[in-house]
Amino acid sequence: MALCLCPVSCSQANPQATLQHLKTTDSGIQGGDGQSMETAIVLTEKTPAVIRQEYVIFESLYGFRPDIQGLSEKDGHHYDVLRGKDKTLYFDITAYWQHEYGK
Repeated sequence: MALCLCPVSCSQANPQATLQHLKTTDSGIQGGDGQSMETAIVLTEKTPAVIRQEYVIFESLYGFRPDIQGLSEKDGHHYDVLRGKDKTLYFDITAYWQHEYGK
C-alpha cells in the first residue's frame, strides 16, 4: 500500500479530485466515490493494512479523522463505513474479508 497524500487544502477544496488522484497513484483503490454502498470505494488490499488505508483516505479527502467506524454486509459484500462530522464514506473491503475469514 503506497498512498500519495494530497495536502489538506487540496482535499478540502475538491475531495473528488483528491480521490481520483489517490486511485491513479494506488492500484489497490478502485470503485466509486464512496457516498453509498452502491458507489463504495473498493479496497483490494488483503491484509489488515486496509483499515489504516480507509482512515488515510478519509482524512485525505476531508482533512479530519472519522469519529465512528462500522461494519456492514450486503449482497455478499462487506463494507466498512466511516463517519465524522457531516461526512460518511463507504469502503468495500470484500477482498480483505474473504482472505481473512474465507467468506
